[in-house]
Amino acid sequence: MIAARGFHGATTREIADGVGIKQPSLFNHFASKQEILEALLDFDLKVPAQRAQVLASERGSAAVRLYRYALWDLRWYQEMPFDLRGMHEDLASLPGLERFQRALEDWTHAVDRILEQGLASGEFRADSVPYASSMLVTLSWEFVRSAHREAAGPGRRLVVEDGASFILRGLLDDPEQLPIIQAQAADQDSKGQG
Repeated sequence: MIAARGFHGATTREIADGVGIKQPSLFNHFASKQEILEALLDFDLKVPAQRAQVLASERGSAAVRLYRYALWDLRWYQEMPFDLRGMHEDLASLPGLERFQRALEDWTHAVDRILEQGLASGEFRADSVPYASSMLVTLSWEFVRSAHREAAGPGRRLVVEDGASFILRGLLDDPEQLPIIQAQAADQDSKGQG
C-alpha cells in the first residue's frame, strides 16, 4: 500500500484490509501508521546494513566477502514480503525517521569499505568500483519486483547465484577467479562465518 499510494496516501484501513484484519486490530500491533513504516524500514534498511558491516569488518578476500554479501542481499530481497523499492530516501527523510537515513548511510559505507579493500588488494577494477553499489541496489530491487511478480502469477524467478556472479564478474580484475571465489564463499558460509 505504501509503495503503491505513498506513505500519506495509504490509509490504515487499506493496510488492515490488505493483511486481512479489521482496522482496530491493526492498532493492537502498531500504535500508528508511522510505527508500521518504522517496522518496514527496520527490516528493509537496518538488517542489510548490519550484515554489510559485519562482512566489511572481516579479514580475507574482499571479493569473497562481497560475493557473500551479494548472495545474502539478493536472497533477503527475494524473500521480502513487501516492496519499498525506490522509496528509501523519501521515507527515511520523514520527520522522526532520521535513524533510517543513517542506516542507509551505514549500508553504503560498509559496502564501499569492501569495494575499497578489493581495489587496494588488486581484486577489483578501478573503473567498475564506482558503479557497484548502484548495481547491487538495482539488482536487489529487481529481485523484489521479480518475487512479487511471481507471487501474482507465472514468471521467471531470478537466480540469486546468477545475480551475485553478475555483480562480481563486472568488478573482478581477473574474472577467471570467479569460480574460486564462489567456492571460497560457499566454504566460509558452510562454516558459519560472518
